[in-house]
This record gives sequence, C-alpha cells and structure tokens, in this order.
Amino acid sequence: MDDALWIRALHAGDRDEATARAGTDPARRAALGEAARLYAWDGPGDVASARGPQVEVLRALRHLASLGAVEPPPASDREDDGAGWAGCAAALSAFARGAPIAPPPALDGEDAALRVTQMCVRGLAALTDGALDAATQHARRASRAAYAEGLRGLEYLAYWLLGRTRRETQNLHAATRIFGALARSAPPAWWPLVDWELALAGGDAQAAQRPLTAPASRWLEAVGHAQAERWDASRAALDALGAHPLPSRFAAERDLLVGGMTGAAARGGRGQVAGALFESAERIGLTPAVWTVEPGRPGVLRWFLGVPREAARLLLEEGERMQKLAACLAEAGPGGRAHDD
Repeated sequence: MDDALWIRALHAGDRDEATARAGTDPARRAALGEAARLYAWDGPGDVASARGPQVEVLRALRHLASLGAVEPPPASDREDDGAGWAGCAAALSAFARGAPIAPPPALDGEDAALRVTQMCVRGLAALTDGALDAATQHARRASRAAYAEGLRGLEYLAYWLLGRTRRETQNLHAATRIFGALARSAPPAWWPLVDWELALAGGDAQAAQRPLTAPASRWLEAVGHAQAERWDASRAALDALGAHPLPSRFAAERDLLVGGMTGAAARGGRGQVAGALFESAERIGLTPAVWTVEPGRPGVLRWFLGVPREAARLLLEEGERMQKLAACLAEAGPGGRAHDD
C-alpha cells in the first residue's frame, strides 16, 4: 500500500508527499527526478544508474511527450514485463515506434495511477488495431478516472489519448478543443506532442495562446507560405520539417503530410487537393483539407494533402449539401455568394 500511495503522490503532483515517501531509495529518487521534468515541479535530482518500473514509465512518457527528443527507456529484463508498470512503459514506447501493443491482462484494483495508465494502454492498443470505437471508450474512461482520482500528471496522458481518438475518428472540432486546452495547461515537457496534435487537428498558436513548438511550428509555417502562394518558402519550411527527427509513428504522419504538400507546391497551386472538409471525408488513408470559414472573411486553408492527378477526387459523402456549401463559401472569398447561388 505504501508503494501505491507514493505513486499516487508522484502522479498527482504532490512533491512533498512523494519526496517523503521516496526516502533514500535510489529508484524512487530517480523517479522523482523524472517526474520533476515531466510534471514541472522541483525534484531532488535523479540517480542516473537507477532502474525500476516507475523510472521506466516516466521516461517512456517523456519520450512520447517530447516526440522522441528524450530517449526511451531501455528494454526491461524483468520477468513481469507483460503486467504492471513495466508493461505500461513498454506499451508507451511501442506506440511511439508504431509497433504492436499487448493490452494489460487486467486493470489493477489497488493502484489508481496504474489503473489509469493501463486504461490508456488499452486505448493505444485499440488505436493501433484500428478499433476506434473501443479506443474512444478507453480514452473517455481514462480521462474521467484521472480527473476523479486527482492524478493531474496522468490527466495529460489521458486527455492526449482522448484528443488523438477524436482526431482519428475525424471529430476535428472536439480534437482541436481538447488539444487547445492541453496546449494551454500542460507543462512545457508535453508541448511538442500536444502542439503537433493540435496542428494536425487544424489548430494554431491562437488556440494554444502561445507560440507553438517544433515540429508543429514548422508545419504551420509551410502551410502559411502555401496559403500566400510563396511556394519556395513553403518548400524550404517543408525541408526543415522533413529533417526533424521523430519516432516512427509520428514520422510517418509527417512524411505523409510533407509529401502531399510538396506535390501541391510543385504544381504551384491548390488544384489537386483531396477533400473539402475533414470531419466526414472518406477514410482512404489520406489527410484531406481543413478549412476555416468565417462570415465576411476569405476561407483559410489550414492544411491539406495533395494527391496525384489521376487519383484526385472530391470526398463528399455524409452531409454532402453542408459540405458543398462550406467549400463554396471558402472559395468565394470575402465577397461571398448570392443567396440564390
């Protein structure tokens, strides 16, 4: 029980309680140092050589939140690798690499922090398998449990997962709201991950109320140049984004976007853009266009993916009349269109 109380204090951000319960144990002191960097509170400094499941899961979280700028924990050699905190650390690292994830066998009944993290692992496993409905359910439960248990640190993970599921299920409005809130509230260690998700959901620095970090800032820079038809500047920004090191899963997203934008830039225009609006675009493994449409203002193309000329098609299925209306308004510019049109 003492271990569970120490872990709860660690992830709830209670520095004094966590430090007192850590005592002189080297692994616990190492975990305190990792938590200090992840959750933005002062820690006693870690012991570099110390290992333990809590150290590993915190390092895995930092690796994920930093989009790979922080090294992942080394592969564990413990016999209980498939369960508990060690299994969660392995699953978090596997998701960043784009590798399969084995969900935990059962939710822990004693440790609230472990239970929330296992819920997130279940959601990540479902996302990896393409089971989006199940992923959404796990993400909802994890975010509610983290909030109810007062585990402020793990709320960042749970709400990121919820936002990710919203983005992958094409509920872009909800994803932008979640990532915008996270961008304003999460500590700086989480900014690279949260900002990237926000940018891909169609948000920007206005939603974050601060400048975005790389690689999101580089992507939006390229999009901004493309909107102004400064294609040489857009290509230069895309080259910088393409050179930005990322874990495999996020690198694949980046490469897909860079490839599409580069193709559009090479054509010198927006003629071959897949889709009108993201939310109800057909799921073909591509990222369609996202527009911001406001009365009295020209439509703003937030980001898009160009497709080869022979594959170009307008992706309109659900709510086709509303999508056509929004697309027409976006293209009409500040003058708008007559009601009868």
